[in-house]
Amino acid sequence: TSGVMGGILEKTYVCNERTRQVLINDFDRDKDSVETLYIGVDHEKYNAEYVESGMIRNKFGIENDRKIVLFPCRMHPQKRPFFMLEIAEQVKRKMPDIAFIVVGDGPQLAELQETAQKRNLEGTVYFAGRAEDMLPYYKDADLTLICSLKEGLALTAYESLSMGVPVISSDVG
Repeated sequence: TSGVMGGILEKTYVCNERTRQVLINDFDRDKDSVETLYIGVDHEKYNAEYVESGMIRNKFGIENDRKIVLFPCRMHPQKRPFFMLEIAEQVKRKMPDIAFIVVGDGPQLAELQETAQKRNLEGTVYFAGRAEDMLPYYKDADLTLICSLKEGLALTAYESLSMGVPVISSDVG
């Protein structure tokens, strides 16, 4: 969108040099109108040593020996939340005691909750709603899942990795 709308945009910020070069070379954007701002997180804030463990497990009644997959995002088609449900179903077949915690809200949340119920995923998929503080979620998670159509490396990936939680992300470039 920034490439096509470049004629009316004063400035575009991108998170990597490759995207900057695409806008300049393929969309004829002026090099001074596209700036790279690398994504990062405050590694002192996103430090598992300083976060109490067990808060999310206690909130949802998830036993300590169960593995938790964290799915943090806006419930929107771009983030593919229904794909996450498919993944949860598949994983549950091999690991019946797996727990998926969905953090976020959005236009598809109610439909997603209804679909999870129809697929008998209660007790497997837990809905936290929107959270202001993600630190306790990362602390209790064993894995963060990102299913986005566009974001190969979202900010949640940086936050998760800073907390020592591995990430599985869509292969979208």
